Amino acid sequence: MNKGKVLITGASGSLARKVKARLSADGFEVVSLTSNKNKTSSSTFFWDVSTGAIDSRALENCNHIVHLAGFSILKPWTQSNKQTMYYSRVNAAELLLKTCEEHNIPIQTFVSASAMGYYGTQAQGIKTEEDSASPDWIGQLAYDWEKAAMSFNTINARVVCMRISLLLDKNSGFFQPMLLSMKIGVAALFGHSKNILEWIHINDAANFVSFALKNTKVVGPYNLATEEKLNQKQFAKKVKRIYAPYALIVMIPTLILKLILGERSSIITGNLHISVDKLKSSGFKWESPTIESAVAKELNHGTDSRV
Repeated sequence: MNKGKVLITGASGSLARKVKARLSADGFEVVSLTSNKNKTSSSTFFWDVSTGAIDSRALENCNHIVHLAGFSILKPWTQSNKQTMYYSRVNAAELLLKTCEEHNIPIQTFVSASAMGYYGTQAQGIKTEEDSASPDWIGQLAYDWEKAAMSFNTINARVVCMRISLLLDKNSGFFQPMLLSMKIGVAALFGHSKNILEWIHINDAANFVSFALKNTKVVGPYNLATEEKLNQKQFAKKVKRIYAPYALIVMIPTLILKLILGERSSIITGNLHISVDKLKSSGFKWESPTIESAVAKELNHGTDSRV
């Protein structure tokens, strides 16, 4: 039974691929937008946010949009890259809304990626969805990103913003280099070993998208992380015990990170602690609530084609 048509942006990303598989398995018709003309097909359509170009066929009879596009925040924070990071998120959402308005597309749900960086990289205390955005660059980027998403309220769409923590996936993100370094005998920690490391398994993030589309009471921002709160050292020890007991834990001083990464080092050395009470109260269930269950899934079921 077809549960409706979903348009996914950022289709080549790791999370988008998981979301597409999850939604397809759940009975949704899924189409995508790509900025690569060579990757277009009967279900993948071209757009270019920088010029405002979009193939409106992607939105024909569309019920839901899942906006996951965004130039990687881990790229060097040059002025040019910052502009690309901004328009690939914010201007992209604005282009989607403009196209829906011009073609009278009655979108029911707009689910947008956001980031826990909304609260800033140096936030103190436990942050809930009611807290304000940080005035730093990363916080304001996330704020504008969510503001653009919330504009879909003007066409009576339900809007959900996912303030995503670090995605645990053996093939991408922070976890891939961690496993590679452990394999050669080193478990590197960055900044302070007691800093909280907020994470969620990539499958759980994909599952939340499906959950949000199917549950109309899910509205507004949600912190996406696990209930298990571990600092960097605890996290590394648990992964090491399962994957590479022989690996040595090595601290990489903040000064060295700043020399290598510059301003970006604040993403890695921050100590952000976020609440998942709203996520839990929504009825969402984690498949991988602990690091042990998440690592077991990655090592044993990482090629699962369903999610």
